[in-house]
Amino acid sequence: IEGLRRIKGLHFIIIILVNVVIWAGILSVNNGVIIQRDFNFPLSNDNFIKSYYPLWNDNSSFQNIERLPRLVIYLPYLMLAQIGLEVPLILKIIIISTYTFLSLTMFLFCRSLLQHFKIEVNGINWISMGCAFILAYSPISLHFGWAISLLVSFGALPLLLYFILTKINSTYFPIYATAALLLSVA
Repeated sequence: IEGLRRIKGLHFIIIILVNVVIWAGILSVNNGVIIQRDFNFPLSNDNFIKSYYPLWNDNSSFQNIERLPRLVIYLPYLMLAQIGLEVPLILKIIIISTYTFLSLTMFLFCRSLLQHFKIEVNGINWISMGCAFILAYSPISLHFGWAISLLVSFGALPLLLYFILTKINSTYFPIYATAALLLSVA
């Protein structure tokens, strides 16, 4: 049983490493310049924090109440900006973590789907990993790479389906489903 747990952990580590290697290579080519719709202000920590703060701010001319659900997604990155990490590095971390989230949620969903239908094939985890990278690096997800909140919403759907397949008899299912739906709303 411990060997089986190591194999599952190995697949998660491989997914994380592949995403880091792919995006580290891509993001190092352009000398740290990242263009995103979600953040197009001067690259300073104060502007980064203000642009995601869900109240009136001096970077925009409207109230940012629609950014309140996005605050759940951006809170860890705002804390990185608060402690002084450079914004180009934070933006790279955002991109890498978002594509890793997409990959992991699709991996979990594909594996649980194959197990749910009792499809017995050798390498069920490797098939699931292939599905994960197909979702993460599909033309749709790459096209919406400039809007991280859309990608998190895109990744929340396989997460919700995973919870439906695996946790539907659980007493905590409403909490799991609500968390996944809140990510999709953000």
